[in-house]
Amino acid sequence: MLIEANKANSDKEFQEKILPEFSKTTGIKSVRLYDNNKSVLEISHPIKTQKFTKIIKTNGNHHISLWKMPNSEYITDVVSNFKVNCPYQVLTREDGFQYINYHKKFSQEQELEKLKPHPAAKLIIRLFKDDLVRIEEDGKIKTVVVKIIGSTSQCVYFPHNITQGKEENNNQDEEKDKTKGSFYLNIKALKSKKLRKLFVSPSGKVFDNGPIFKD
Repeated sequence: MLIEANKANSDKEFQEKILPEFSKTTGIKSVRLYDNNKSVLEISHPIKTQKFTKIIKTNGNHHISLWKMPNSEYITDVVSNFKVNCPYQVLTREDGFQYINYHKKFSQEQELEKLKPHPAAKLIIRLFKDDLVRIEEDGKIKTVVVKIIGSTSQCVYFPHNITQGKEENNNQDEEKDKTKGSFYLNIKALKSKKLRKLFVSPSGKVFDNGPIFKD
């Protein structure tokens, strides 16, 4: 099954083509898939006397941020939807799995504090899905839209003038694959790609403050 899964170019192809063919060939009607993704959360019940533990997916990423720590180190933080909405502190173990610290609860006034990796950390840039970004590649300036925020800090983008309709044929999908790109949000990308976030006013005026790190 693992060999067959590696033949798929996308999740859609795996679900619609590879799985049905595998079932037809082997006669197996149901399979259990292991998602090798550590962006999951460990929850123990009850809180005081823990009797059992369950693992849940954090249902996608809310945003990605680049922070400058007090020691001048830059770190990238991918924040899940669960962490943003959870009133308790969400920590990450050494193995990459997250868990809830029920001993520390944040109030509504402390929503920004719980997202900071350190009390003295300085926010450099924060990106959400559908944010407008300007980058420079191969001597060309590109204006793109962030469409996917991955758990490994990889951001997938499309040109800002490419539509994202739900009903598309294979030719349109192929054309999009040619125009899409990606970058990892880190200090290297900010410098080499001169990455910066754009803002558009209700009247359509584009505000570009230039690269965050200027030469």
